[in-house]
Order: sequence, then structure tokens, then C-alpha cells
Amino acid sequence: MRVAEHVGTLKHIFLKGLPEGTLWEFFRMLTFGPRNPKSNSVLEPIGRSIVARLNGSPLGAKLLGRLLRLKLEAGLWNSILKSDIWLSGDAPDSAMTWDTWFQPQSLHFPSVRLTYQYLPFHLKCCFSFCSMYPRGYEFDAETLVDSWVALGFVVPPGNMLAVDIGHVYFRQLVSRSFFERAPASSRSRYIISGLLYDLAQHITRNECFMIKGRGDLSKIPSKVRHVLILGNGDLSSSDIECLHIYKTLRSIVCIGVDCDIITSSVLGTWFDHLTSLRVLRFISCRLKELHGNVSKLILLRYLDISACDFHELPDSLWRLHNLEILDAQNCTLDVVPKDIVRLVNLQRLRLKDDLISQLGCVPEVGKLTLLQNMPYYAVDDKPGRGIQELKNMNHLHGGLDIDGLRNVTSREEAAGAELAKKIYLDTLVLKWHESIRPQKHNSTKEMEVLEALWPSSNIKHLEVKFYMGDGLSPMWLRHDELSSLPSLSINSCPDIATLFLIEPSETGSSRSSSVSFQSLTKLSITWCRSLTSLENFLQPECLPLIKVIQISNCEELASLPTNNLVHFVHLEDLEVCHCWNLNWEPGLALPPSLKSLKLEACGEFSDSTLSCLHNLTALTTLNLRFCPSIESISAQIWSGLWSIESLKIVCCQGLVTVGGSESIAGIKNVDIRHCSKLQDLEQPFRRGQADSQ
Repeated sequence: MRVAEHVGTLKHIFLKGLPEGTLWEFFRMLTFGPRNPKSNSVLEPIGRSIVARLNGSPLGAKLLGRLLRLKLEAGLWNSILKSDIWLSGDAPDSAMTWDTWFQPQSLHFPSVRLTYQYLPFHLKCCFSFCSMYPRGYEFDAETLVDSWVALGFVVPPGNMLAVDIGHVYFRQLVSRSFFERAPASSRSRYIISGLLYDLAQHITRNECFMIKGRGDLSKIPSKVRHVLILGNGDLSSSDIECLHIYKTLRSIVCIGVDCDIITSSVLGTWFDHLTSLRVLRFISCRLKELHGNVSKLILLRYLDISACDFHELPDSLWRLHNLEILDAQNCTLDVVPKDIVRLVNLQRLRLKDDLISQLGCVPEVGKLTLLQNMPYYAVDDKPGRGIQELKNMNHLHGGLDIDGLRNVTSREEAAGAELAKKIYLDTLVLKWHESIRPQKHNSTKEMEVLEALWPSSNIKHLEVKFYMGDGLSPMWLRHDELSSLPSLSINSCPDIATLFLIEPSETGSSRSSSVSFQSLTKLSITWCRSLTSLENFLQPECLPLIKVIQISNCEELASLPTNNLVHFVHLEDLEVCHCWNLNWEPGLALPPSLKSLKLEACGEFSDSTLSCLHNLTALTTLNLRFCPSIESISAQIWSGLWSIESLKIVCCQGLVTVGGSESIAGIKNVDIRHCSKLQDLEQPFRRGQADSQ
């Protein structure tokens, strides 16, 4: 800018801010929302006075507006209005030189300083740490929160997890406009605006430092705590090796630094001297090896080697007993090392998908009691592989697929998993065998094991797979423990004949009573070849919120409760496939909420049954396959399907007419083929984007 002042031919142009009236409307919407501020005669005049001091700055209005909306009290508003910080002014004036204006220590935007001043201390720590990253850097919320947690900026109250509280902190900073979504980012990434970045750098100038080249080395503060090394400069190995003299360092982040610079010798020196490091990240740095004395970093909590294509990791790594986060997503390890269980404080592990699934096959994995991600666990009869390994792993998040339940020998052994305490899981898959026809099984034992696998009431999706019990009625279903379950899948359970419960009556006799899932929206029943009836389960009072019903490959299923389907008022997707013996009773009616209907090889579904399609005005997709009893679809039916966009009719050998080609002329996507008797159309007939599968 100073050079431009001497050689430029044009005068500086100072952009004016927004008119005060426009800025007030912007501020009002941010602060009061749709409410009329005039209803609060105290706050409106204070707010207008604050806006008058912003000198037209939209950023100031956004920052202070989002701060003040958190507390609509005159005390806070007046303290901001009367703050001495306003004396520095909120915009440059013509008497101020540009080189003075852009000095960070001037900080001529009091709105920015005020907003930071009123941040809680823990949010100040989290935000100011970001100043060591380059201007415009796109932050990933998950890895940033991991750094905050590792550095001790996040202190969770009670039994809450630090990572969950860290994400709350991040959302609070976003809501206050300290972070904003990165433009045109394919992922959910965030940036810090320029003025806020300048503020953060000024505040942390003695603690955070970025090294871009050799000239920065002499400027490193003596008590620096966080250093970022940026590649593509003129740095050498000896330059960055000298960081070992800064014993106060708590984090080192390298971005795009060549492996010829971060040599094994450099790492060895760092590891020998920087024993107080909590965070060590190599972003876009393809290191050749990790030095063996990494074990000297006894306080390290976060190690990111995600960009390093290591084929093996040093044995000394497993002595980092305080390590909480290990990110090795691109390491091409052959197997998950068995010694990983020595990382007793490990909370989050990031590996390639095939490797993270192997974690559940590591003996004594139950030692990782703080681990939050293990998508798969394989029960075995070998030492250290029993289901009891899950007992204390109560921090697991997301989904857990438990395989090999055939190896659980008793109800007591199954109860040792204590699944009810896994309150952070949202998906649970219980799998007994490898196929639908195991060589041997014990039906009674499997029913007892299922009884003992009492899940948490927080589960959102439950799947029972390759289960060989005669019934599916554990106590935890009878007591409505999963009344809030949204999704249930019963997959490949060949010996289940009916889905119902037997409960003793007051007289001691038995009566049939169906389980109730008051929150279930999706039901999938597949490959249950002995299932004969769903009468007691497909009841509107049992499934009042159901949206999706999928039934397939149930060979012995004889009937569906046709009189009940119309009463599923939220049903949107109905799919019945490969239920060969299904007998559709007269009077089938479907609810007007239905949007998608698929019928494939499902018994005697005939012309008379097709009357159920009348007036399904919300139906967008109709798929009929292998329905040989259908001979005619009248034009009257199509006239009532106002919303239909996709039609597939495949291998309906008895179909003679679809009511004429003009009847389906308005349907956007059509696929009709392999209907040998059809006279209306030449086949294959395709239009639009209809799937030909």
C-alpha cells in the first residue's frame, strides 16, 4: 500500500458503510428476529444507539447483533453501549494513513473487540488457537475440536464427553459469526473472516506462531506454545530442527512440508526434547517413517499421520498411554496391530474402512474402555474375543455390528456385554451366523442369548440377522423398551413363524398380544422363510407412525392384513417382493399417503386387487414385476394417479392391456418389457429416465 501511495495515479477511495436505517433493520433482524422491537421499549433505543456507533459496518452489526440476541437484558446492552472501546472508532477516516490502519495493534473496529471481550473464557481459548493457521484456512470442525480437546480447552461437565462439548463450543462460535461456512467447499468447512483473524493473531502473538520461511525463525516468541510450519518455502531440515529449544511448545502442525525436510533426524530431535507436546499433526506431509523414540512424547494426546503412507508403525507408539486421538487414515497397514490395546486412553481411531473393521477382531480390545468408534465386533471362542470384552466399552458412538453371536454359550455370558449401557450407540446389528443355512445351531440357546442382549433405549436402528430362534419376543420388546425405535430390520431369520408375543393373562392363560413401536417409521422383513402371518404385528395401533414397509423373500407368508393397510395414515413406501404364497384378500385398500409401491412375485395379485390403486393421488412410483395374474390395468386407474412420475412393468406375462398408450402418455419415466401378451405397446417400451434393471 505504501508503494501504491507513491506510484499510484488515483486517489484512495474510501467505501462508505450502510445507511443507518438499513443497518438498523439488519441489526434488528439478527437480534430480535421476527419479533417487533417496539414491544420492548427499553432495548430498542439502546440498540439504535449501538447501531449509530457502528459507522455503517455490516460486520459490526452482525457480530454484536448475534451477541446481544443471547441476552435481551438492558444491563448487557448498556454495558456495550457505554464501553470505552468505542473511542477507537469503527471505521477509518480520511485523516488516517492506510499503513497505520492496517497495523493489527491499532484494532480500529471496536465492534470486533467488544464481541471478543464478551466471549466466555473457554470460547476465547478455542478461537484464539486458530490464529496460527494461515489466513483463509478452511477448518474441519471434527479435527479442530480434536485439537481443542487434546489441549485441554474443553472441560466437560458431569458425565458428558469432551468431544460432544467441543462441538457445542464450535456451534456457539459459528452462531456468534466467529466462523462462517467456506464458500464453494465440497465439505462442511469453515473460515474466519479477515478482521477476526487479525484480532486473533494480535491476541495470541506471543503464544501462536506460523513459520512460512527461514526469515520467520528469528521472530519466534520465546514462550511460544503453538507452531504451524507451512511448506513450499525456503526451509531446510536444520531450520525446523531448531524448534527443539522451545520447551513450552504444546502443539506442532505441519502443512505440506516435504518429507526431505521433516526427516527422521528432525523427528528424533523433536521427540527427545519437546516432551510437553499434546498435539502433533502432519497435514499433507508424506513422511517416510515415524521415529522410534516417539514414545518419549508421554503427554501426547493427538497424533495425526493421516497423510503418511506408512506400512507399519513403530512398537514404541503403543507406549503413548495418554494418546486420545490417532489419525492414520491413509496408512496401508496389513492388519491392526494387536498392541493397540495398550493405548488405554484412546478415544478416537481413524483408519481405512477395512482396517477399522478389523479392530473388533483384536484380542482384549475391551481394554480400550474410552474408545468411541468401533463399527464391528466379532465374537469368538478364543481368549480375549468373548462378548464380555464389550462390557466396559460404554463410550462407543454411532453403529455397532456384533457378529458371531453363535459363539455365545449362555444367557449369562450374553448379559456380560451390558448393551443397555451403550447409550451413545444409535445403530445395533445382532448377527448370529454367516448364512441362512448354518451347519449347526441351537434354537433354544439363541433365544436365551437374544433375551440377554438388552439394548439401550437410545437405539435408532436395530437389525437382527441370521438368528435361528423359533420366536422373536425378548422381554425388552414386551416392556416397550424400544418404543422410541425409528427403524427395525429382521433379516434372514428362517425359523421365525410369526411376529407376536405371548403374555400371561390374569387368569393364568395365554393370549396373543403384539409389541408396540410407537415411533417406528421403517420396517424391513427379509428372508424369513417360515414366517406365515403378520396379522398381529401390522396393526395401526402398533405402528402408528410407520412410513416404510418392506417385506421380501418370505416364502411361507400367506396373507397380509389387507383391511388394516389403509389405516397406516403416514405410509409412503410399500414393497412386497418374492412372497410366492401370498393370498391377497378382496377389499385391499391403500392409504392416500402412499408415494411408492413395488410388487414383485408376490402371489395372486390380480385385476380385482388393482382397485387398491384408485385415487392414490400422492403416488409417484409404481413398480410391478412378475405379477402373472394381472391381465388388465384400466385407463380409469391411471386417471386417478395424478402424481405418478415413474412406471415399471416387467415380466407380467398375463398382462394384455394398460388401457391404451394414451393412458400412460403423461407419465415421465416408463419402462415396460417382457410382457408377452401386451397389445398396447411395442416392447421394450422406455421413456425418460426409468431404470432398466
